[in-house]
Amino acid sequence: KKIRDNKGLRLDIAFHLYAVIRRAKQDSVSSSLGQNGSLSAVNLMEFDSKMSTARKSHQHCLAVMKKFWHLVLKEEKSGSTEYGRPSPDVIEEMVESVREYELAVWNAKSEYAWLMENFSSSTAVILSYAHF
Repeated sequence: KKIRDNKGLRLDIAFHLYAVIRRAKQDSVSSSLGQNGSLSAVNLMEFDSKMSTARKSHQHCLAVMKKFWHLVLKEEKSGSTEYGRPSPDVIEEMVESVREYELAVWNAKSEYAWLMENFSSSTAVILSYAHF
């Protein structure tokens, strides 16, 4: 903790200390992503962005799936079906949910594909993709 506290240090020494600490952190993160210390700050930012987008798309898939099944259950419980069929309005909502789900799956798959191509030995990517 005392090393990181650069109060009272000359500006050039403080910057050098910052650069060394930042590089050590970056090397640590890159090795956890399976890159063996060859990950630049830009690549790290790109990884974080893609991983965040993939996880958001994954969560969106789950939310849309939940919405679809909620519609089915609601229609079933309401008993307003004619001859066992849902009303046209509910069918339209269900179709829209399926379309939204397909789009969310496509988005998540494309993000995970990029991550697997570039960070295939990252355990975070592998586990997240496996849960998807």
